[in-house]
Amino acid sequence: MLSDILLLDRSNEDLQSIFADQSICVTGGTGSYGQALVKTLLRNFHPRKVLVFSRDEIKQTTMLE
Repeated sequence: MLSDILLLDRSNEDLQSIFADQSICVTGGTGSYGQALVKTLLRNFHPRKVLVFSRDEIKQTTMLE
């Protein structure tokens, strides 16, 4: 499913109904797949909130920028 999300855009109505206006928690969100997922969610699916959990404090700070 992750690869489907990363490759699809906002025109996919099924994914829109799942993610639009929802609160989403991404674990491992500062890794390469996690960052791509977060960017795709924010850019294409407009969730209400995205919570990103990671053990890497440096990457967390970088991601805020």
